[in-house]
Amino acid sequence: MTLTIWFDITRPMKATALNNTVSVLTHGVLPDGDGYVEVTCADFDAFKRLPAGIRFESKTYGLTGWNSDSHKAYYKMGRKFAEAV
Repeated sequence: MTLTIWFDITRPMKATALNNTVSVLTHGVLPDGDGYVEVTCADFDAFKRLPAGIRFESKTYGLTGWNSDSHKAYYKMGRKFAEAV
């Protein structure tokens, strides 16, 4: 079997930046029924820059904490926070 891959180098590939987004590592439901989202977080400075709340799959989550060993930050449903207007 021969596999041929062809790239058109005359046409540049482009990507669009997504502003105000975070990369989700995992998500699920905790034993208490609240949903959670894990995101990447390199260090404490990155943690401080994360938004206080996110919307993921039409649900709202509040920032709850950060694990410096695993480099992950956590969001959880059921957290109360206010949106700035």
